Amino acid sequence: MLEFHPDYRKYYENIHTCCMMLKDYMSSDDGQELRLLLQDAFDGYCDFESSSYGELEIAASFQGSVYALLQPEDKKQFL
Repeated sequence: MLEFHPDYRKYYENIHTCCMMLKDYMSSDDGQELRLLLQDAFDGYCDFESSSYGELEIAASFQGSVYALLQPEDKKQFL
């Protein structure tokens, strides 16, 4: 997307940063509950270690993704 329009860069950088922070949090002791919740939501079809945070970016940014399907109230509760 960065090749199509330069304004996409800020959006990409924000998603990238958020997902890196989320992955770091899920790797901590405090984030284990969230990690298990996401693994259950993806029915085990996620590998946060080998994909780094790529799977989190997909879940957060693409139409039809788990995150995109949530209602705003649910997103607030989740966050």
